[in-house]
Amino acid sequence: MAGFCNIVISGNLTRKPELKKTPSGLDVTELNVAVSTYKKGAPDNQQTTFFRASIFGVRAGNAAKFLDKGSSVIVSGQNLVINTYSKQDGSTGASPEFIADNWTFAGRRNEGGESSSFSTPSDEGGFSSGASSGKGKKTSDVAPADIDNTINLDDIPF
Repeated sequence: MAGFCNIVISGNLTRKPELKKTPSGLDVTELNVAVSTYKKGAPDNQQTTFFRASIFGVRAGNAAKFLDKGSSVIVSGQNLVINTYSKQDGSTGASPEFIADNWTFAGRRNEGGESSSFSTPSDEGGFSSGASSGKGKKTSDVAPADIDNTINLDDIPF
């Protein structure tokens, strides 16, 4: 019987993704994602696991273009491998890595450090949080004449 390993994680990027190329010219980006879990009632109630996901092709370029340190993402992929290493204090650590098939925004931190549930294009060309931060327009403030219905498929990050 053949096995199959599928993984889906949700967390925050620990650094800005950097676009690189393989020797054959294929785009590749590593996403370093911190996933925190909480245990109610435990003295040390937060545990953070750091995942490394490699994503290839057009999605790699879009990840490098649209994601930044602290961005909340959902990443799905396969082929989970757990590498072990020795820490400076002599203990053994584990580094889970996998090949990412897809990623999507899970929200974005605004200037106050709060996490919002969605991101929207801002007037400055970047992304601003859906929460009111004083910049950009709220969805209710946009008149139908202000909406540009042309969509460039190269600008969609997924």
